[in-house]
Amino acid sequence: MRKPRNCTKKAKTEIEEITDLLIKFRDERNWEQFHNSKDLALALSIEAAELNELFLWKTAEDVNVEKLKEELAEEVQV
Repeated sequence: MRKPRNCTKKAKTEIEEITDLLIKFRDERNWEQFHNSKDLALALSIEAAELNELFLWKTAEDVNVEKLKEELAEEVQV
C-alpha cells in the first residue's frame, strides 16, 4: 500500500498512539467480542439515527442546538 504524500512519521506515531489507547479502552471493557462488522454497522446506524431524530420534521434552523450539542458530545466521546 502506498504511503500518502503528507503522512509524516510523527503523524503515523500519533495515529498508532490513538489506536493503542482505543484498543486498551476496548480490552478493559471486554468489548472485542462485539467488534465485528455486523455489530459495528448496527451501532453506527443507531447513533446516526439518534442525531437524525433531532432534525425530524424540522428545518435546520428549528433544531434544538443544546440537544444537538449534547448528542454530538455523546457520539464523539471516548
